[in-house]
Amino acid sequence: MYADARRYTEPRLPNQRWQMYPANPTLAQRIANTHQLSPLIAQVAINRGADSLGKARDYLNPELLDLPHPLEEFPDLAFSIELLESAIASGEKIAICGVIVATN
Repeated sequence: MYADARRYTEPRLPNQRWQMYPANPTLAQRIANTHQLSPLIAQVAINRGADSLGKARDYLNPELLDLPHPLEEFPDLAFSIELLESAIASGEKIAICGVIVATN
């Protein structure tokens, strides 16, 4: 074992910090109280477009009938499915890569 290996195993917090912007503490508290949430989660919902009690209710309790059709949201989905089915049928290896992006 290397003498300095210990420094690589010590947990460290990253320098990045989450910032909630823009803040709407009054609405966040109303949504939090109404839906029994923390104000932080309520603010996340606000930042995602749930800027009223009704929109927050819909955002927090989505119904499948209200969701858009997957082919509308992901126009290349049908083509992707065909590629995957073909690769599986022919025994090819598959690598799936993706990125989660927060936009609000």
